[in-house]
Amino acid sequence: MINTVDLHIEDEILPLFDFTFNLYSGKAVRDIITEPPGSTSGILYRQQVLKGFLANRELLKEYSFSRFNISEIYDFLGTFYAGSFSDRKMKWRFMFSEKERSQKKGKLILLVRLFHKIYFTYLSKIDTKLFPGEYATELEGLRGFFTDFNLDRYELAFTKNKFRIRHMVELMKIITKKITTPIDHSRTLGALYEP
Repeated sequence: MINTVDLHIEDEILPLFDFTFNLYSGKAVRDIITEPPGSTSGILYRQQVLKGFLANRELLKEYSFSRFNISEIYDFLGTFYAGSFSDRKMKWRFMFSEKERSQKKGKLILLVRLFHKIYFTYLSKIDTKLFPGEYATELEGLRGFFTDFNLDRYELAFTKNKFRIRHMVELMKIITKKITTPIDHSRTLGALYEP
């Protein structure tokens, strides 16, 4: 075990790097800084990933989103589970429960707006060639994840006040599929924390 207590990482170093918008991202930054890789290749890999983000930092200047809204979206996504979706039942529930329709509509609009901003402000513009190959592949996978949502279509529906129950059902179906389909991040994330 490496002793890093005298570095005062939590108090002095972490605040220099933690510009995150929520607790989950903050924990990821804290883990990267406080959990040392177990090998030279792990250290070099992590340095290359960090250099890639530093080289793309200009893109982050345009990004901002409310911490409260991000937490609300996390909580909302936590309500999805395998077998929780039926097109017909969802459509009927939205048609006959104004309260549920209104609540879900608000959360879906918030989610699409956040995803739209992340994708079009940052992910679509990030230069993946500045990252190690495996990490660049994961970033490309994230682009695909957001592309599957057809974000422009729903953003346009909100803007023109034409966001309907069928849009809500489509989005709920996409979210359920994404939430219940496991993604293997072990190769890329494992390299960051290689023992």
